[in-house]
Amino acid sequence: MGAIKGKKQRWHYKTGKGKLIYDKLQEDILTHGEWAQNYFQLSRETGVPDQTLHTWKDRIIKERGPIDVTKAGVAIVNALKANIAMCQKELKDPDNTKTDRAGIRRSLNDMIKTYTETVEKYGHKETIAKKIKVEGGLWEELATIYKDKDGDK
Repeated sequence: MGAIKGKKQRWHYKTGKGKLIYDKLQEDILTHGEWAQNYFQLSRETGVPDQTLHTWKDRIIKERGPIDVTKAGVAIVNALKANIAMCQKELKDPDNTKTDRAGIRRSLNDMIKTYTETVEKYGHKETIAKKIKVEGGLWEELATIYKDKDGDK
């Protein structure tokens, strides 16, 4: 399917078969992401040199413009919610052994931690640590003790 032996074929992304391949690549990148593509395999299937495919990928990404961080955060949060739901469903499965359930619980705890960090990073939830205010005599006494210790050295 590639170029005729001895002749270099020029692939153009705006016309002919090159446009069809470019449009398919663009759709795949926008749907699944640029890292989900196997450019070597696509090159073998279409006859377009893999370097040309990488150039096209760079053009597609440049044309797409900057990523909306809020939308990315929402997508990550939704994926984590789905994974958490699957883990919760697996915990209820009577066929799972005690060891399986322990692993699922560890995964679930990690996902919940990641979920919390993600919603805080993308501004969907205020960080609780920022809200905590230290008050009271005990804290002042502890601070005094530590200051005295440092002064004794």
